[in-house]
Amino acid sequence: MKYALWLVLLAAAVASSCVSVQPITADLTAPKPDESIFVIGVTPSNYRLFVMQGSVEDGRFRANGVPAIVGGAPRDGYIVGKAAAGRVLAITEVRRVNEGSGGIAADLRVCGGATTMVFAVPKGKIVYIGSAAFQQTGRSIDVTYSRDLEAARQFVRRNFPKLDGAVEAHPYGLMPTWQPCGAAQPFIR
Repeated sequence: MKYALWLVLLAAAVASSCVSVQPITADLTAPKPDESIFVIGVTPSNYRLFVMQGSVEDGRFRANGVPAIVGGAPRDGYIVGKAAAGRVLAITEVRRVNEGSGGIAADLRVCGGATTMVFAVPKGKIVYIGSAAFQQTGRSIDVTYSRDLEAARQFVRRNFPKLDGAVEAHPYGLMPTWQPCGAAQPFIR
């Protein structure tokens, strides 16, 4: 009985420390000083990004096992998330869904030396990190990173009127992750 109670308390403690994916709605307001809102472009629209928090160790991103900060489909070509200042975030996984049916076609991870966007969350800002364009090539996905700050600002103005379009460009780095590639799992390169 004591063992079962201990497991329940441990599970509750772990669950309370997790970050959950918060839905971002049109009434989103400016970030507090201890957090920021980030915007990432995604094409095509049938790709879902998972942005995880973690740390950089020996020039590689290591996810810390906390649930995704953002995990979902782009809206008008962008995903929007909110995270605590000082966190290090990265795109760690991508899900390709079948257009029309919405069924999962492939879950892909950044692994085996492939690089991904990694960025530190600033204090009290609305930031555009960049855009990622995905293309299936056999068992892998090729990704091209780019930037179009004005398009991101227009997206924010159209979809989040309370933010006043105050979007700044924010730097990111491209670095590999610590995730190994599974033998049968498709991957991002």
